[in-house]
Amino acid sequence: MPRTRRRLAPLALIVAVSSALAACTGGSAVYSDLMAAPSDADGIPEFVDDPDALIEVETARYVATDLGNDLWVAEGTEPDTVCVLAVDPAEQTWVVGCTLWGSPMGIGAPGSGTGYILRPDSGTGNDGVAVSANIVRGRM
Repeated sequence: MPRTRRRLAPLALIVAVSSALAACTGGSAVYSDLMAAPSDADGIPEFVDDPDALIEVETARYVATDLGNDLWVAEGTEPDTVCVLAVDPAEQTWVVGCTLWGSPMGIGAPGSGTGYILRPDSGTGNDGVAVSANIVRGRM
C-alpha cells in the first residue's frame, strides 16, 4: 500500500501544478476581435500619448464606435495581457485598461458614465449591450 501512495503523490502534484499554470495563462481563451485581419482603421489616433507603453500597437484592432467612443482591442506589453482602448475623438480624451489573458475587465469611457467590459469569447455574466465579440457596454 505505501508504494501506491509514493507513485500517486508526484502524479497528483504534477496535475495540480499544470492546472494552476493553465489558469494563470488564461488557458485557451479566445479574443475574436484580436484575430480580425488588420485594416486601415486599426491606427491609434496621434493624440493618444505613448500608446506603446501599455499596448502592442501592431496588434491593435479597431472594433467599433459606440456612443461617440472609438474602441480598440490589443495585446498588452506585459506578458499574457490583453487591453481595451476607448477614445473620445471629439474631446481628444482616452483611457486604456489591461488584464490577464482570459480575465474580464471593465473601464469607464472618457468623460461619461458609460463603461466597457473586455472579456474573452467565452465570457458571460454581463447584461450589457454587446458592442463587439469581446466588448460589452454597461453603466459604471
